[in-house]
Order: sequence, then C-alpha cells, then structure tokens
Amino acid sequence: MLRLTHFDLLGAMNYNALCIAGVVLLAWVWVAGVFRALGKNAMTPLDHRYASRVTLYVVFVFWALRLTPGPVGEFLASLPS
Repeated sequence: MLRLTHFDLLGAMNYNALCIAGVVLLAWVWVAGVFRALGKNAMTPLDHRYASRVTLYVVFVFWALRLTPGPVGEFLASLPS
C-alpha cells in the first residue's frame, strides 16, 4: 500500500499483484456507493450472488500459485526491493 500511495504501480505489483486488484475493486465499490447515495443505480461485482465465494477462491488460488516453485511462483512472489 505504501508503494501505491507514492503512485509506484510496478513497485506495488512486485510486492503483491492481488493487492492492486483489491484496491481497484474497493475503489469501484466506493464510487458505486456514492452513485447509490445520489439515487443512481450502480452495480458492482460484489452485488453478484457468488461474489464472496469467487473472492475466496481467487485469493486461495493466487496464494497457492505464489508458493509453487517454478516460473509461475517466481513471477507472483514478492521481489526484494
């Protein structure tokens, strides 16, 4: 998150690529909440029936892939700064 506050997107992705997706999702939900407060109809991915399950599965698969040896695990793993 510190890297994101300094607008260092690549540096933040080096630490955790899933965090970037989470920040984008949270911003989308926040903007949709503002639109809803203004009386507009705004949908978010979290309004879907299976959103909590999909989120849990995505986090679990990301975590598992990040721990695997080989090119996929090295790509998703945190890089030293």
